[in-house]
Amino acid sequence: MSATQTGFVRSTLLFLLIGTAILVGIIVATFGLVERTQTTFEYILQERNIRRMSADLMQKLTDAETGQRGFVITRNELFLQPYESAVGEIREEVDRLAAAVADRPIKAAQMDRLRERIRGKLAEMGQAINLVRSGEQAQAVEL
Repeated sequence: MSATQTGFVRSTLLFLLIGTAILVGIIVATFGLVERTQTTFEYILQERNIRRMSADLMQKLTDAETGQRGFVITRNELFLQPYESAVGEIREEVDRLAAAVADRPIKAAQMDRLRERIRGKLAEMGQAINLVRSGEQAQAVEL
């Protein structure tokens, strides 16, 4: 083989190796990006689920308060149906939400405050209902 042919073969092999290395690098990077995308997508789905649960909890709290206010204003026991059904569901929703955020330290810490505020609000609503039932509607309205 002549020197030019040897040089040509070497340069061809060198470019082939460089091309193969680049291709392998692209493939490895693609797998890494796919993995990262999958992880991010799963995180987004979990966050979306947490938001949905938060919205459901807020709706239950609104239902409870609406029923309680209707009862306080009218003294009609029918208004307590949404309150009574929501109160039981609120505790379940809070537990589900707490489980969903357990692996997120900041949100998990906020759950303790949220639980306390919900307990306080439910106690206040219960107190207003008891006041109306005992004939003290004016005091219940002030709450």
